[in-house]
Formats: sequence, C-alpha cells, structure tokens
Amino acid sequence: MKKNWWRSLQVKIIAWSFVPTVIILSAVAWFTFYSYQKVIGDLAIKQYPEIVQPKVQMFTDAVGGLGDSIIVPIFMEIDMKHDLPLEVRIQNILDQTKGLEIFDGGLYFLDQQGKVFKTLPTQPELIDQDWSDTPHFRYINENPNMGAWTDLITLGSSGKKVFCMAGAMTGQAWKEVVAAFYFCFTIYPATTQNAYYQAVNSLDLGSNLYVVDRNHQIVYSPDPSEMGKDLSGEAYIQQLAQGENESGRFRIGSEDKVVSYV
Repeated sequence: MKKNWWRSLQVKIIAWSFVPTVIILSAVAWFTFYSYQKVIGDLAIKQYPEIVQPKVQMFTDAVGGLGDSIIVPIFMEIDMKHDLPLEVRIQNILDQTKGLEIFDGGLYFLDQQGKVFKTLPTQPELIDQDWSDTPHFRYINENPNMGAWTDLITLGSSGKKVFCMAGAMTGQAWKEVVAAFYFCFTIYPATTQNAYYQAVNSLDLGSNLYVVDRNHQIVYSPDPSEMGKDLSGEAYIQQLAQGENESGRFRIGSEDKVVSYV
C-alpha cells in the first residue's frame, strides 16, 4: 500500500515538474519566434526606403517626362519675346505649343498677383480666384526659371481636383514674374483614360504604393477610385507627417501600405 502511494507521488512529482518545463520551453519558443519576427520586421522597415525610393523615382520621372517635352520649348523657343503684350504671348503659347491636348484638367493663366485671369476651357467661376498663397505659386516666383508640380487643386464648386505643372512667365528682367501658367491633369473624378494615369499606371509600382501631395491627398493609387482622396485625417498619415521620413510603411487592417510624398 505504501509502495503504491509512493509510486503515485513520484508520478505526480514528475508530472508537476514537467508542466513548468513545458511552459518555460513554450515561452522561450514564443519569445524566440517573436524576436525573429521583430528582427525581420525591423530589417524590412530599415530597408523599405531603399525599396520604395526607386519606385517613387520612377513615378516622378514618368510624370516629369509627360511635361518636359511640352514645357521646355515654351521657355526655350516659343515665349522668347518678353516685350510683347501678355495676351499676345499667351496666344503664342496656345498656338505654337504641341501636345497641350493631353492636359485634360485645363489650362490656367495667373497674373503676377496670383489671380486666375484666363482659363481653357472657359470657366467663369474661376476668374479672379486667388492662388497666390500656395507653395507652388511662391516657388515659381522665387525660381522663375524652374517649373513646379502643384499639390492637388480643387476647382470651384465642381469639386474637380487637378494636378498641374506650373511655370512663370517673366518680363524683360528674367526674375520679374509677370504671369504664370498651369497645365493640369484631372485626378478626381478618377479617370484611367488621361495621359497622366496611363503613364504612371504603366509602371511596375506594385499593389501597395500610394503617393500623396503635401496636403495628404492621393495623386497615385493602384486603385483608381482612391485618386484624389484626402488622407489627412488618418492616424498613420499624421504619424508620417510628424516624422522626418518622406515615406512610411503601415499595416492597415490586413493591408500593408507604403505611402510616400511626391
């Protein structure tokens, strides 16, 4: 009887000593797995700028290429007689510049105060709209020999959003800005038919890259229906905006997103 009791006690001791061992080994295994996952995650986070930057560069090269062949001749050939009346100079640009039809978002001309005074097609509600207090207008005033891509611009009450190439028209002195032109692509309502989207969509940018302007509005998405969407209220965008990086990788639900400023 005593022998059976002792044998039962031995079994219990072995069993109870086995349980903590299993718990400890399980904890070690879980911690090892978690640490491995964290190292892999940290490595991916450190490496993603190296992965993302070439894609963003592909995007900017494609977008820049759309306008360079149109804008450069304006500066170098078409608008060389700065002593002509402004209306004549603008008409020369419209008559002689090849490829303006790709700008489905319209053409806009601003005076030196940054107010819209001419639009094609005609949009009366935009006349006298003030764009002077915008980063892109300030930039071309400070760098009149350089073009600039704008943030998305909402046009009047229609809610239409355009992404534009802007450039300065100078007077007799090359730093004297007398007007500006904006040649624009439609971003919202979304379209997959314009030259802009066809150019960027032909690139191998992946299925999770989103490009936003400085106002956190989408200028490129693999999903056309998200073009022009305002992400400024999203926590992950606020996190990116408060950091020093130009791009960030975020897990949103089950989706892995890479967001970069243009």
